[in-house]
Amino acid sequence: MVEVPSPLDGNDFRQDAAVSSIEVASDGTVYVGGNYTSIGGKARSNIAAVSSAGTVLDSWIPVANGAVRDIALANSKVYMVGQFDNMNGSLRRGAAAVSPTTAALDPWNALLTG
Repeated sequence: MVEVPSPLDGNDFRQDAAVSSIEVASDGTVYVGGNYTSIGGKARSNIAAVSSAGTVLDSWIPVANGAVRDIALANSKVYMVGQFDNMNGSLRRGAAAVSPTTAALDPWNALLTG
């Protein structure tokens, strides 16, 4: 288990492998991308959201079948790129967008190849 310091108020959360991207939303939610199967003691598939209080959000559980390398917040969406080809059970090669509140998959599909 690796300890990763949170950018929020000295809170710490733990994850079982590598974190490659952290993005903080205006409401204080921290989106964490990487290559892991759990964070803060909760099962997650390479992407998670952590509240400003430092707890993993139970209501936000997108599933990426490979590493999430970078995250961007724009247009009321959480965009991510990485080494995955499936997000929330749908084909998304290397790029996907989900709702920042429900983790529902957005219809946007970049169709990346290579």
